[in-house]
Amino acid sequence: MADKDTSWVGETARPAKMDVISQFHGAILPTVNFPVDSLFLTEADGSIYWQVGTFAIPVWQLIIKTTPFAVTLASMYQAFYGLTTIGKQRFVYWFDGKDLSVIWTKTNIAGTGTFAMVDTIDEGYMVRTGAVASDSSEIDMNNKRQINNANSALISVTKRVDTNCELVCGLSNFITGSNLEAAFYRNLSTASFIDLLTGDATVSSGSNSDVAPHTNYTVAKVTTGASDILLHLDGVLKVTKTTNRPTVKLQPKFRMLSNTSAATKEGRIRFLEAYNL
Repeated sequence: MADKDTSWVGETARPAKMDVISQFHGAILPTVNFPVDSLFLTEADGSIYWQVGTFAIPVWQLIIKTTPFAVTLASMYQAFYGLTTIGKQRFVYWFDGKDLSVIWTKTNIAGTGTFAMVDTIDEGYMVRTGAVASDSSEIDMNNKRQINNANSALISVTKRVDTNCELVCGLSNFITGSNLEAAFYRNLSTASFIDLLTGDATVSSGSNSDVAPHTNYTVAKVTTGASDILLHLDGVLKVTKTTNRPTVKLQPKFRMLSNTSAATKEGRIRFLEAYNL
């Protein structure tokens, strides 16, 4: 290994930018741009140095041009982010195992539904309504609202199993069947297209994609912004909606609604991720 040049550590003068390409056993290693005001451990002596400005620092070197001092870190987060940088909430959940985590609440909005893991590989979790028209059941966060209404995203992998029913998955302020204060991906079997369903405090409305309703697993991403809400289906932007946007904090939910008395209606969810941007 080539000797590491640390002679400039502790010097008063420093370059405005440090561009370094390092070598390790003859291989060229990439440089890494670290955030401003961060703490790093050097490989040379195990000391911690305070970064001033933004530098491109070799992966193996992790040293900066300032006077070293000893610091005890409370977490690895502090090693890479300034103490004034607020971490974003991020919720990731894979629907597998025996049953849901206690994070989730099983809610019957109307009728008595069935909630269970599907005993088939990669089929996730099942929410099945009762057998009466307008029966509806969902899983939600029991009004633990930690998602920003105007700067967040939710990604889900879901599928509608039956006809004559509605599947919605997204963000909502309520644990009822209301579509107010919400932003949903909606797969309604009787509609012409899958749509983006949103609501503010008084009005809800939908904007169509160009994808017809189906019973296949779909990766849907709902993104809330300061001026619009986006719907991506399987990685492709399909809807940009500027009207009837939620105005309060939200929670993830997955809901099934029956449109007929003929039989129970089932939907499945494999994965859900929600986070603030």
